Amino acid sequence: MTDLFASLPSNPDEEPILCELAPEPLPAWAALSGPSEAEMIERAIKGRIAITLAIASWLPALGVIVIGPLIVYYHTHLLLLSLDTWFVPLAVLLALALVFAIVAFFRTPKYYQAGQRGTALACLSIAGVLLSVAVGVMAVCAWKMPAILLSKTDAGREQLHRQAANQGDPDLTAAQNMDLRKNRERENAAAAKLAKRTTEVTTAQAARKEAREKEETLEKIRRATAADRQRAAREAEVQQQALREEEIKRNDKPGNYRQALRLRLTQGVDSTPLPEYAGPTGEQNNNYSLDWKKLNFHPSLRPTPSAATESLVDGRTLREGFEVRRLRLAGEDFVPQAVVYYGSLWLLQTNGTLLQIRLTDLQTEYEYPLKTRCHNFNLLLQPGGGQQLQVCADDSVIRLALSRTGERLQVDASHQRVVAPRQVTLTDDDELEVGTGGEEPLIATWKGNLLTSIREQDRARSRAPGGAFAESQYGRSFTIDREGCFYVSRPEGICRGQLPAVLLPDVNFKPNPSWPNYSTQREHKSLQTATVSLDGLNIISAVRRWPVADVHWQTVVPAEGIDSGKFAQLSGNRLATCSDQHNLLIYDAAGPQISAQNFPDAGKTLGLASLSPLEMVVVFTEKRIFVVAPDHSLAQAPPKTEHYPTVDLRMHPYSDGPPLQFKSGTGRQFGDESYKVTQLPKGSQAIWGERANRLYVLDADGIIYRVNTDTWSVSNSLPLGEKWSEKPYHIDQIRWTQAGLVASMPRLHLLAVLDPDTLKIRRTFEFHAWQEPWATHPRSPWIFQSIPTRGYRFDLIDLRDGAIVTTINADKLKPKQRDGYRKSVAFGPRQESLLIGIWQRAYALRLNPADSAQSKTSWEQIELPEREFKESPQVGFAVHDETDRVLMFGGTQLVSCDLKSLEVKELLKIPYDAQIRFARDSKSMIIGKYQKEYDLDGSTPRSIDKAKDLAEYSADGTKFISGEAVYERK
Repeated sequence: MTDLFASLPSNPDEEPILCELAPEPLPAWAALSGPSEAEMIERAIKGRIAITLAIASWLPALGVIVIGPLIVYYHTHLLLLSLDTWFVPLAVLLALALVFAIVAFFRTPKYYQAGQRGTALACLSIAGVLLSVAVGVMAVCAWKMPAILLSKTDAGREQLHRQAANQGDPDLTAAQNMDLRKNRERENAAAAKLAKRTTEVTTAQAARKEAREKEETLEKIRRATAADRQRAAREAEVQQQALREEEIKRNDKPGNYRQALRLRLTQGVDSTPLPEYAGPTGEQNNNYSLDWKKLNFHPSLRPTPSAATESLVDGRTLREGFEVRRLRLAGEDFVPQAVVYYGSLWLLQTNGTLLQIRLTDLQTEYEYPLKTRCHNFNLLLQPGGGQQLQVCADDSVIRLALSRTGERLQVDASHQRVVAPRQVTLTDDDELEVGTGGEEPLIATWKGNLLTSIREQDRARSRAPGGAFAESQYGRSFTIDREGCFYVSRPEGICRGQLPAVLLPDVNFKPNPSWPNYSTQREHKSLQTATVSLDGLNIISAVRRWPVADVHWQTVVPAEGIDSGKFAQLSGNRLATCSDQHNLLIYDAAGPQISAQNFPDAGKTLGLASLSPLEMVVVFTEKRIFVVAPDHSLAQAPPKTEHYPTVDLRMHPYSDGPPLQFKSGTGRQFGDESYKVTQLPKGSQAIWGERANRLYVLDADGIIYRVNTDTWSVSNSLPLGEKWSEKPYHIDQIRWTQAGLVASMPRLHLLAVLDPDTLKIRRTFEFHAWQEPWATHPRSPWIFQSIPTRGYRFDLIDLRDGAIVTTINADKLKPKQRDGYRKSVAFGPRQESLLIGIWQRAYALRLNPADSAQSKTSWEQIELPEREFKESPQVGFAVHDETDRVLMFGGTQLVSCDLKSLEVKELLKIPYDAQIRFARDSKSMIIGKYQKEYDLDGSTPRSIDKAKDLAEYSADGTKFISGEAVYERK
């Protein structure tokens, strides 16, 4: 190594001096061990040089291979120069150059291998030559032409294109070049034609676009101009219309008259002067809407129980056959009108407080504070059968509709804005008429929420035939009997009106001559309630109207000596009025005076009101209010203390009656026994009397019949409600008691006791069946009923004389039950005990009979084991007199209780709300929904025949009632 580099210059600027040295002989160990280190370095240098050359020859080829096709594509598609003939040769040259370069790369010796370098250099030389040829061709065909073309202008490039096309391809023949030129010429011509067409299309599109834009601009201008013209025309038309309307309004007398009436009705007299009358057209209001607004009873306005716990009666006298009860109320504080609604007496104070008073003892139950000054009110019967209280306040008409939800009384109130209303009535078309007061009173008519007409009252009444009615008669109800006769107050006195026979609804009605007193007892033949229309032209009921011109009038009591404007009908044949000298005058319907009474310290009579359908009249005087009723057997002496107050309900039965149709049905076989079937009238109910052949039937028209089942003939009948009447005494249930037959009348809250032989009404008691439970027993003269008071009171009443046998206050029962919404009552075995259910608890009370006439029956609670029927809000009872066992049930629970041993046993589960009863032999029980009979321990079920086992049997057991059929054993 020292000898090899010894000739290298020490100065960098000097050239090295190369000299050849004689090779030294290698030692023996070197020949055996391979080449020397210098040879290895030399070989490595040469190998690197060869590799570098190989790489240098490969990179241009790779670049040409990548760039070449791009250049060809560029020229063939953009410059329209055909190089198709050179593409394949160039590809072959580049491929061969690549092959030789690869061979040279692999033939280059490495630094540790010995060999010749000639092969690698030859391959590299060949690859270089081939690559040079390819690069040259590409330079000539692809590089030079773009450079020339890009250096020229557009005109120069087109000239070069033409020259290239004319020169042709040197590789082609002349004919081929000619064809090529022709093809190129055609292509150029087509391209020029296309370019021309494109230019023409573009020019045309631009022209059309410009024309369209110009047209759009002109159209916008035209539209703007037209809109301005239309706007101006509309403004002119509006101005002309306003002028025309103003002209029409000045000349439209009906419209002006109608508008003035409407403002007068809703805003008062000072709102606008009333123009000249414009005829009937001006009275029609064109369905102008005035909606009734909801009157919400806020907590301060809700009905509140009265704080008074005593009766309003502070005096009672018997005068000339009439009972007079004086109330602790001043008549001047009340509107002189009274009605019977939901079984109560309703009075209205002028300060707006509506009082609901119990009829039996005249004690205030609830107060309805309307908080507005009131002038009148009336009870209106709607065509659909409902009733509403209409109250006339200072500036509105208030409508009160009561309804029952469960056991609670709900109030639905609404009001309509009207200035100074005074009378309200309802037509057969369900139109509400309201009459106003003041110097120029009006009559307004509503159909639903639509105000259909407004009329001047004086002008409307001037057309009434035969003169007007008394002012107090308008809007006040009266009764038309079946013969079409009624009594009203007119200026000439108290008059009887008679409808023509052809106008009566039942012109073919043929009374049975065997019915006694049919032509005189008009109170039995109530037809319907009617009123006089506010214009005085018609008599209106809930179902039809009669023109006043068709009514025949007869003056019964002349106006001389009486105040005919204060009139009330006491009963069917008694008329009540007053005078300056007497507070009350009572006349017979034929005309003679019956009674003339003055009430001490009463003052002047302000008004009278009839409590139809009851035979009562309320007299309003300046200092007091009096309730007058005809004297009857119960009113001959003052009632004893601890007696239930009674109400006179004078109705007389027929010894015969209207025909009752009984039809023979298909016979039935029960086991070995055959039964004859008789069908009762549809919708009727029947019970057995004390005798086996006596049946009491209540038909759908509210008539009670006593029927002899031996001959199936009617012995007596009591028509408390008739086919063509409102059924004022509508009966919903009849029961048999030891005191006689009882009939419940829920509308009046009354219970009537009837003589079982004649069906005469013995007496009438207050009744709460519509909201409270009650119980009777065929072997007991008592009735046990719940009283709707805040303390949950239960009264045991003797139906024979109205005496209160005993009173149970729920507060004294243990354990106490706070919620008494659902209650139930029943008589215990042999009527020796009472059963009470309050919500989910059951109580049993033992009765201790009175020791003497002066003592009173007492009671003591039977301590039953603690139990609650949690699955039901009400407890039911099943009792049999021959055993001390009582079945109590509620929800799905059924319990057997022995009132002597106080043993309580849980029986089987029953269907929810199933009704339980003892079988006739008292040794088993019947579950209605299962229609099966069980032993008293709840085992051994047996199927029953619903028609026979759930029936009501007669006293001898040979007949029974099932549904609307009577089965009689043959």
